[in-house]
Amino acid sequence: MQRTMKKSLLVLAAAMLFSVPVQAQTPKTLIPVGAAVGISLETDEVVIAALSETVTAAKDAGLRPGDILLKINDKTICSTDDVAEAVKQSAPQCTVCYERGGVKHSSKVCLAKTTQGQALGIYVRSSIEGIGTVTYYDPADGSFGALGHGVTDNLSQKRLHVTEGAVYNATVAEIRKGGHGKPGALRGMLGTLRLGTVKANTGLGVFGTLDTFIPEHEAVEVASWRQVHTGQAEILSSLDGERAEYYRVRITELNETENDTKNFLLRVEDDRLLAQTGGIVQGMSGSPILQDGRIIGAVTHVMIDDPTTGYGVFIGNMLHRAEKIQKAA
Repeated sequence: MQRTMKKSLLVLAAAMLFSVPVQAQTPKTLIPVGAAVGISLETDEVVIAALSETVTAAKDAGLRPGDILLKINDKTICSTDDVAEAVKQSAPQCTVCYERGGVKHSSKVCLAKTTQGQALGIYVRSSIEGIGTVTYYDPADGSFGALGHGVTDNLSQKRLHVTEGAVYNATVAEIRKGGHGKPGALRGMLGTLRLGTVKANTGLGVFGTLDTFIPEHEAVEVASWRQVHTGQAEILSSLDGERAEYYRVRITELNETENDTKNFLLRVEDDRLLAQTGGIVQGMSGSPILQDGRIIGAVTHVMIDDPTTGYGVFIGNMLHRAEKIQKAA
């Protein structure tokens, strides 16, 4: 295997180092899925989503969108309700503790007086929704893995600590084609049909169980990392929210010692996919990759300067993480 890979600006379609990739004690077969789903996650981390243009108390104190609220005075912040209650009970001035870029800060804020009472002048959120792709389904226990990387808050750039989450059907309403320096995306909406539960959001993907799921494809053998090689392969992906289709790709480089979500480099060669999307786009993260009739991994990243090229993670690394989650439950 080659031990070096091209370096380029990446966008998650998302770092630990492994001396040798982990091959989990996995079931012999899994069902590759490739279906686009809606993922809704609740977290106990409250993020400033925006600052008010009319009430500037927080802005004047130096707070910014993306800051994670930790405490207001002595009250620990775990929900949006905690923020409202803490502000209500504060004197005209309060101390806000928050995290920015992994560093904790503290600011004194002079609360503004409004017709509704005291106000910080912030909009907050403690949940996130989006579109992603399910990589595999295990019919033995109903478990699934998706995305191949963790879900991060786009403002704080921090992977969300999930307290609960759900998977829903999704409708892909628009495909924004990728180009040089401009990553594309699948734009869609969450449906109302709940398909399952999210148990964990990890650096190697979102994992949980599916309760309402009808497989469209047959189960295939799980490949070990030693069985993965350069050359022809396929990705399975749904571009319309309906049936997933196979698209031809080529694995150009392998690396067992790099970042665990970038175990191999792949290039899209299927004219149908290139015509529709320009290559790999956001929302295709988690699309299963198959080679020689086996599932070998999932798409994780797209290169901004070349949307026909992206990275994938070994399926064994995803399954090893899923096993650790099961044991900890």
